[in-house]
Amino acid sequence: MSFGFAQACDLSPKVLFTSTCQHWPSSYRPESLAILTAIIVSPINADVKIYTDSQSAIDTWLQFRSTNFDPHLRSIFKLRSNHIVWNQINEIVTSLNLKLQLIYVKAHSGDPWNEFIDSKCSEVHNNNNSSIITLLTDNMKNIHYILNWNNIEVEQSPRKFISQTSKVRGFEEFFNLARNVKYRRTNIDWKSTFEVLSGDDPSNITTFKSSRKKAEKLKFLMEELPTIEQIKKSFPDIYDNWLCPVCSDVIEDFNHIWSCICHSDFCHVSLIDINSLDNFWDFSIDNNCLTFIDFIKGFIPITLSNYLKLLIFNDKVVRTIIGDLHDFTYNEVMNNIWKPRCELQVVFEKNLSITKKKKLDSRLNFSTNSSFNFINNVNFSSVDYIENSLESLRNNIYFGKDILGFMLHVNYVSFINFYY
Repeated sequence: MSFGFAQACDLSPKVLFTSTCQHWPSSYRPESLAILTAIIVSPINADVKIYTDSQSAIDTWLQFRSTNFDPHLRSIFKLRSNHIVWNQINEIVTSLNLKLQLIYVKAHSGDPWNEFIDSKCSEVHNNNNSSIITLLTDNMKNIHYILNWNNIEVEQSPRKFISQTSKVRGFEEFFNLARNVKYRRTNIDWKSTFEVLSGDDPSNITTFKSSRKKAEKLKFLMEELPTIEQIKKSFPDIYDNWLCPVCSDVIEDFNHIWSCICHSDFCHVSLIDINSLDNFWDFSIDNNCLTFIDFIKGFIPITLSNYLKLLIFNDKVVRTIIGDLHDFTYNEVMNNIWKPRCELQVVFEKNLSITKKKKLDSRLNFSTNSSFNFINNVNFSSVDYIENSLESLRNNIYFGKDILGFMLHVNYVSFINFYY
């Protein structure tokens, strides 16, 4: 990223400064650094007017001014980003007794000085030999400790950064699960996938209903619905030799829910025909291609997102359409397949006098006497995995890329050459 400033007053020496900076790229960061470098060379007690096309920079400065230039340390770290830069701006303005005024200039509006500095910054940006500015943080008066990650100063709200790091680590662990080998080899829109999982409930409100629905969706996503084969793991002596409660013909695992002959009428209803989505509307089980069963689970194929974008829908509309489509599908599956199936199982259990107490006694007895070891015998090559190195976080810091946006491209690369 490049930035700079030019001295435009006829009564002062003509000064031009341009440079570049690393990490945390955004349109807001170079504007902030331009303000910082401009006031560093300002004389004591000066009246400084800086014309900028960044309204965010002006708003941040007004926030500091509202605290009489003595903000609480906590409020500094609550800044969305660039809190070190703005803390240094505040300290320099205070120590030099500057009267700083930021004036908004609309970008690309024909202002000659704005166009001039933009052209100079572009020249620096395209010059591989340009200087890189580094901020010294060991002499700040009010901030004595700086959060670092891999020797990079964190120019982001510490709470947000730690939360983001935790989410990335959790995603990498989920991505590397053996059960997700198919989704590491196919093209998933991970951002839409997790938005579908979270639903449209406000992020600052939690209800029992929304929590219960999210838990149910998570069971779909992880193939952890309490099918007969699943509950055999906890109650093998009770459900041994049990078959599907709907067809009573074959064992019931997650895949059988959709292939059960008794559900064929529902699963093969007429769906919208979108030829460009290949196997998307297919209800069959496929270990290599994404089908409609994967969509029911909550995995959103990138082909669906791209198709909707081709219809001139913006990202927000695309996410809304995908969310509504999945909610409709999820509710239909719950009401027409899963809930009726559970009601049948409850009837069978009552007829066989299987009570909650009997299940609890069985679980306790099984835990005490069991000699079984549940071992995952699936053996996948290391090329199927990504390294738990927070790579998407690193790409966000260095290149400003979206955390989940990085994962959209993982499926397109050769995992053999994936490690950096």
